[in-house]
Amino acid sequence: IGINVFGFMAVALLSGSLADRLRSADARLAHTSLELNDLRALNEYVIDGLLSGLVTADASARILTFNRASTNITGIASEQAVGQDAIEILQLPALTRAQLGTLAQTRSLRVDFEFRTSAGRVLDIGFMATMLSFPNGRSGYLFTFQDVTELRRLERNARLQQRLAAVGEMAAGIAHEIRNPLA
Repeated sequence: IGINVFGFMAVALLSGSLADRLRSADARLAHTSLELNDLRALNEYVIDGLLSGLVTADASARILTFNRASTNITGIASEQAVGQDAIEILQLPALTRAQLGTLAQTRSLRVDFEFRTSAGRVLDIGFMATMLSFPNGRSGYLFTFQDVTELRRLERNARLQQRLAAVGEMAAGIAHEIRNPLA
């Protein structure tokens, strides 16, 4: 009888200890889940807050994520883009498509090209692609891009102004050379 009582007491103590550990593990799990949700929300907030388009794609270039700036630049809704071919959605030129295959060796790719929005506007796009490694060991792509149309327009205007300034200097020099002998 004493052994049975001792056994019951040991089982009671052990089950009480296990119940405490289980409650503690549940509390840690709930806290970790809350932190994970906060981190996920922050991650989505940061990605959606970027001014540059950010697209992730799997190894076959199928779009996994398409941030808000991507939608604003391309005019294509995120819901329509996810699952589609990134090469087609982003209208990548043929040379860039070929270079994506060598991205594993070059690590990154930077190109500029023209993009036609669904509204018919033509934009100059500054585009960068890098390889992306997923936690499960698979690889994919990270595409970032910006609308650089205004920047390119300003660069063209600056070059034109430089040429006009050079022509003006040359005209002033010629006028000076003509006036000197006349004087």
